[in-house]
Amino acid sequence: MKTSKYLFLGMVALAFAACNNEEVINDGPVAAQVSAGIEGVQTRAAGTNWDSNDQIGISCSGGKTTYTNVLYTVSDVSSGSFASDAPIYFQDLKEVTFSAYYPYAAAGGTIEKTITATDQEAEAQKKIDYMFASGAKASKQNPSVKFTNEGDTDARFTHRMSQLSFTFNQGADTDLTNMADFTISGLKMEGTFNTENGTASVTNTAQAAELKITETPSASDTYTRSLILFPQQVENGKFNLSLTLGGETYKTELSVPNGGTDLTAGNKYTYTITVKKTEIVVSQSSIEGWGDGGDGNGTAEM
Repeated sequence: MKTSKYLFLGMVALAFAACNNEEVINDGPVAAQVSAGIEGVQTRAAGTNWDSNDQIGISCSGGKTTYTNVLYTVSDVSSGSFASDAPIYFQDLKEVTFSAYYPYAAAGGTIEKTITATDQEAEAQKKIDYMFASGAKASKQNPSVKFTNEGDTDARFTHRMSQLSFTFNQGADTDLTNMADFTISGLKMEGTFNTENGTASVTNTAQAAELKITETPSASDTYTRSLILFPQQVENGKFNLSLTLGGETYKTELSVPNGGTDLTAGNKYTYTITVKKTEIVVSQSSIEGWGDGGDGNGTAEM
């Protein structure tokens, strides 16, 4: 009888301790700890890491923990850590799934944008480098929210726009410093970015337009310029490029590489252009940066 009595008392004590432990786990606020990486070589349009003061919007759902568009600002660019003045707190012990987007917009929802030449300037371009991350999971017991690639889950930020990169090379009997501008046409500039699911696309009513970049290259025989555009279907897979050099206008028709008809989210399409006295030669080039968009080639004349 005594043995049974002591055994019963021991079980009660263990149960009481377990309840107390659960209360300890639930007692007091636990904030989400956020870190994030970017797919590929950890690069954005404007740099090799997150920049100081970069801001993202985070949403999450799981159990009683539900937040929408909470502002987090980078706190350590080297580690990709983020902090918030009003952080997300876990409300129970349930696992929570997180998503995030960049750059932060106070209103969240769907961002409407018409891209102009001003948006393609170095500092301004970061504001249209829309990115999205999803699939990160955390809980009160394990509050580290990692927008990274770990195990079977790749929750890194991915570029949701398309990028065109032009490398202009100086040919025989030309001076690249005399290049005054270049223009692309036949592509659409009006689009939206959905901060809730990361979809970037041109609007249904968007029309093909011109985008003129006016800039004087440095004193070099090579000049590289990248543009960020909305993903889109390109009519007949072709668009136009013209440039002004030494008072003369050169024109060419460019094709989406590999016979494609789309500029795809997250892909970078690179064209190498040699400017000669009487023509432009657009040669094949390698793909780098955002993803494999294919090679481009063609020839242009005055």
